Amino acid sequence: MARFLDTVLDRVFCLVFALLFCQFPQFIQQYELRLAGHVQESIHQLDALKKEASRSNKSLEAYIQKFLDQEDPDFVGQGEVMQEMEQRNTLLVNSLTKLHNARAWEKPFVFLFSLQWDICKSTFKTFTIGLSVNLETVLWTLIGALVGFVVYRVLQRVWRAFCALFRRKG
Repeated sequence: MARFLDTVLDRVFCLVFALLFCQFPQFIQQYELRLAGHVQESIHQLDALKKEASRSNKSLEAYIQKFLDQEDPDFVGQGEVMQEMEQRNTLLVNSLTKLHNARAWEKPFVFLFSLQWDICKSTFKTFTIGLSVNLETVLWTLIGALVGFVVYRVLQRVWRAFCALFRRKG
């Protein structure tokens, strides 16, 4: 009976981890779509600022600097907001470009190293489970099954060591 239970638990761990890991490509795809939306909005806002700057024959940088050079803290604050918008746009565009151009095996690393936490959290809140039938999903499913198998075996050994420890004392 113990051997049967061990076999069933082994398969359950493999299945659960495979199902969890196969969602990773789906999550990255939904994150990338959300990131693209943020980039589009950021570009829209910067275009409005550039249009305003061009009315006074200034580049965006010169326009922002004009605000930053003022004595009035309200104008300086507005300049800082515009500067942050420009920096955020650059960051978002770079993140999206890297993620979009990454090969399947690079994507998890690019995702982790260029992750925008605010966008990741909102993606997680609205994440819809799905299953794409492609090589990337198959690979993540197999990795998940392997991780599940390893996790089960490690937990099994820890449990046996724990039980053996108490058998000796008793």
